[in-house]
Amino acid sequence: MYELLPRYAAVWDESTGDLDRARLMYPHELPLPWLAGPAGQAHRIHAGIHDAWEAIPRTGPHVDPRIGYGHGTLRRSVWDGRRVTVTSAALGGPAVGRWDADLGDGTVPAYSGLPIEMDAAPPGSFRVPLRHGPIADLEEAAAWVESFESRPAFVPIRGEERPVVLGLDVDQVVLARRPVRVAASVVGTDEPVQGAAVAAVIVALDHPAVHHPVVRLEWGGPDGAFHGELPSLDPGTYELRVIAEQVPHAGDLQALAGPSWLVRS
Repeated sequence: MYELLPRYAAVWDESTGDLDRARLMYPHELPLPWLAGPAGQAHRIHAGIHDAWEAIPRTGPHVDPRIGYGHGTLRRSVWDGRRVTVTSAALGGPAVGRWDADLGDGTVPAYSGLPIEMDAAPPGSFRVPLRHGPIADLEEAAAWVESFESRPAFVPIRGEERPVVLGLDVDQVVLARRPVRVAASVVGTDEPVQGAAVAAVIVALDHPAVHHPVVRLEWGGPDGAFHGELPSLDPGTYELRVIAEQVPHAGDLQALAGPSWLVRS
C-alpha cells in the first residue's frame, strides 16, 4: 500500500508556523517513524522503475493513458508538526504545474495518472470524464484488447481536449445509517449552469428490487456546485448515478460512483 503514495513532493511542511516559508516534502521525509521506513522503501522502488524505464529505447513500449478528471479527489497534504491532514484542495506550488486544477478521478489525482515518461507532455486527449472504476470499461480500451486477438477495430481515439463533464464529489466509502453529502460540478465550460436540473439516483446492487427516492441537488455555495444530502442507507454495495439535464451547450451529463459504491457499518 505504501507504493501507492505520491512519488513526488506532495506534503506541505507548515510545522514552523511560518506559511511563507512552508516547503513541499516527500512522504518519506515526514518525521513519523511508522511512515518514514515503508514510505522510503516505496520511494526507492519507484526510483528504480523510473531509471529502468528511462533506459528503454523510445522505440519500445508506447503508453496512451486515459486520466479521469473533474471529480473530488484527495490531492493535498499538510504536516503541522503533530499530524498530517489530507484534503481534496489543490496542492499548489510548482510540483504538478497546470495539472493542479484538474482534480482527479475520485481516487487518483489527475497528475498521478500520467506515466513517468510523459511528465512533460501536454494533457491533450488524455482526459476522460470518468471516475476511477469506469475508466477500465472505456469502449476504446475494449476495442484495443480485442484487436490483439483479431483485426483491429477502427475507433476514434482522440476526443475533445476539454469536454464538458459532470464532476462528482462523494466519498468512495460512507458510514451506514447517516446522511451522505454529495456535490456535483459542471467542469469545462464558462457558461452559467445554475438552471440545470441535477439529481442523484441510488441503486442497491445487493437488493435491486428496493427503490430509493431520487434526490435533487440544489445550486449554491462558493464552490459553484450543486449540493444535496442522500438519505441514510443500510450496509451494502450501491451504484450512485448523478444526472444533470439541460446543461448549456452540453445537453445531458452524468457521473457514476461505482459500480460498487460501498456503505459500511
